[in-house]
Amino acid sequence: MKMRIMPKKTSKILSLALALALLAFYVPANVTASAEADHPFEGGDGWTTPYGISTVAQLAAMGDYPNTSFILLNDITVSTYSGGKNGVVETLEGVEFDGNGYTISGIRSYQGLFAETEGSTIIKNLNVAASITNSGEDHVGAIVGYAHDYLQIINCHGSGTVRSDTGYGVGGLVGSMYGSDVLDIIQSSFNGTVQGQYEVGGLVGKTDYAYIYQCRTSGSVTAIGGSTRYGNDAGGLVGDFQGTMQQCFSSATIVGETNVGGLVGTFGPGANRPVMVKDSYSTGRVTGYGTNVGGIAGHMQPTAGDADIDNCYSTSTLTGNANVGGIVGNSGSRSWVTDCYAINTSLTITSRNSMFGRVTGEASALCSNIYGKTNLRMSNTDGDTVGNGHDGDDMSLTQLQSQSSYYGWNFSSIWKMNPYYSSYPTLQWQEENQQSVALNETAITIR
Repeated sequence: MKMRIMPKKTSKILSLALALALLAFYVPANVTASAEADHPFEGGDGWTTPYGISTVAQLAAMGDYPNTSFILLNDITVSTYSGGKNGVVETLEGVEFDGNGYTISGIRSYQGLFAETEGSTIIKNLNVAASITNSGEDHVGAIVGYAHDYLQIINCHGSGTVRSDTGYGVGGLVGSMYGSDVLDIIQSSFNGTVQGQYEVGGLVGKTDYAYIYQCRTSGSVTAIGGSTRYGNDAGGLVGDFQGTMQQCFSSATIVGETNVGGLVGTFGPGANRPVMVKDSYSTGRVTGYGTNVGGIAGHMQPTAGDADIDNCYSTSTLTGNANVGGIVGNSGSRSWVTDCYAINTSLTITSRNSMFGRVTGEASALCSNIYGKTNLRMSNTDGDTVGNGHDGDDMSLTQLQSQSSYYGWNFSSIWKMNPYYSSYPTLQWQEENQQSVALNETAITIR
C-alpha cells in the first residue's frame, strides 16, 4: 500500500490552525490569572483567602480595597505618615483585618493607624505602638481615629503615646464615634499615655453605644484644656460612655477638671439605651481639679435613660473639688449603685462645704448593698469627715479581704481571690502579671 503524503501547503495551513486554536485556549486563562494577581499584596484574593500585608506600602494600600479581608504577615515599622497625614490609611471600609499577633509600630499620623472606618469593620489580633503627638486634632486613637457604622476591636493591644492637646475624642485604641454607631471592644488593652482636651479615655475617648468586655488599661489619662487649665470627661477606659462595660479594670492615673473617673469620666445614656458598668474595678489615682470625681465614674446623671454600676469596687486615691465619691462622684435619680465596695485609700475634697461620701459624692443615686472601708480617710478644707453622699455600711479591712464578704458576686466564673497577688478580688480572665501590657517593642522616641 502506498502512503499518501500531504502537500506542504496543506500541512502549513493545518499547523497554523492548530496554533491558533491552542492560542485561543491559553490566552484567556493567562489573562484571567494576571487579573487575579493585579494587586500589590502578598497573595490572596481578598475573599476566600485574605490579602497578605508585609510592607508599609501594602499597609497604606488597604484603603483602596473596600469590603475585603487582610492578614498581617510580619511586624511593620511605620517611619512616616506613609499613606496620609491623618492616618497611615485614611479610610478603611467594610474590611476584616487580622493582625495575626504581629505589631505595627511607629504610628505618628495625626489620627492613628486608620483615620476613619466605615461600614462593618473588624480589626483583630493586632498589637500597635504609637507615637502620636499633635496640638489639636479631634478623634485620635492608636488604631482608629473616628469610627462610623459598626466597628469591632478584638484582642488588640496598644502601647506608647496618643496625644492631642486641644482635641476631643482621644483614646488609647479608638478616638470616638457619634450618631447611631456601634462599637465592640473585646479582650483588648492599652498601656501608655493618653492626653486630650475633652472626652479622653485609656481605651476610647467617646462612644455612642459600645460593648466593652474583658479590657484593661494602665499608664496615664489626662484631660488638659490648655496651658493652665484641665479639660473634662476623663476616664481610665472611656471618657464619655454609652453602652455596657463588663469584666474590665484600670490601674491608670487619671487627671482632669470635671467628670473624672477611674473607669468612666461621664455616662451619657440616650433614650432606650441604658448604661451599665458591671463586674469591674479600678486601682489608679484619680484627680479632678473641678467637680464630679469617682473611683468608677465621675458623673452618672442620665437624662434620657438609666445608668447602673453593679458588682464593682475601687481602691483609688481620690482628689476633687466637690462631688467626690469612692464609686461615683455625681449621680441622678435614675442612677443605681448596687453591690459595690469603696476600698479607696483616701478621699480629699479641696473646697469648703462640698458634697462627698465613701460610695457616692451626693445622695441622688438609688443604692443597695453598698459598703465603705471602715476609717476611710475623708475630709474637705473645713475638716469635715461627714459629707452629703452615701457612705454605705462599714466593712473592716479584714472583711474586705475575704471572699465571703462580696455578697452575690460570681466567684465560679467571673471573680477570683488570690492572696499572693492582690488583697482584693481580681478577674478570672486576667493573668497575674497583666497589670501592664508588655509588647516586644523597643523604646519609642516621642517627637
